[in-house]
Amino acid sequence: MKTIHAWSAAALLLSACGAGDGQGAAAPAAGGGAATQAAAGPAAAPQASGGAPAASPVAAGAVPAGNFEGRTLELTNPEPSAMVFLYHDLTGLPLPIDQIVEDDYSVKYATGPEKAAKREQMKASLQSGLASVAGVGLIRLTANANMSAYDPTYGEFTIGSLSPSTSFPFEAFGETVSLKFANAQQAQIWKVAPAEAQAISDRIRYMGNVNMDVLVKVLRVQPAPKGGTIIAQVISYELRDQQSNAVLGRVTVPQ
Repeated sequence: MKTIHAWSAAALLLSACGAGDGQGAAAPAAGGGAATQAAAGPAAAPQASGGAPAASPVAAGAVPAGNFEGRTLELTNPEPSAMVFLYHDLTGLPLPIDQIVEDDYSVKYATGPEKAAKREQMKASLQSGLASVAGVGLIRLTANANMSAYDPTYGEFTIGSLSPSTSFPFEAFGETVSLKFANAQQAQIWKVAPAEAQAISDRIRYMGNVNMDVLVKVLRVQPAPKGGTIIAQVISYELRDQQSNAVLGRVTVPQ
């Protein structure tokens, strides 16, 4: 399975529990975690790489929160911490705040009255983070599209980053939350007429430098040890040449 890592800039919340291992990818644009109802512009694209979450017990009998239709707020290029907050908000599983606080270096190595103050500060930050994702049901993500060359036999481009084998892992607080697409088989295909395809190909300086800005809607959640998977429906995406920023196409995926 392909995984595409998304990492945040250093922040207070990501100091907790040693978030990611820092391999390879550029950070998404600023904002990561603020719930909004408007889309933001493109961010630096994460790069494809491998990785697997560690194992840990999960609460017995945990089930997804269920109906997400009423969740209309949007996360744009979320930081890993925001996706972990969202996962817990969606599933109803409690975030282990006390453990995260005690494992945080700023608390662990503080002394005297400073330790108590740091502890309260960290708890407040985590609680605020959880509150910030209430009502979120849409996620907008910018990443490398892994777009194929045009296939004249089928009359299509393939968007590899939307394929069924692709996932986007977000690591924070010792947990890994992955984002996968329920309609990936359909979403990855961009049907284009041959004449139009030639014009599109001519605007691409290098096929590996095509970015996608994809909007997805949360459908369900699969809890797992030390994290889980958010499964979403691809609604639409925009493709841009990374060097020129020229728009190559805007695709609405049939639902």
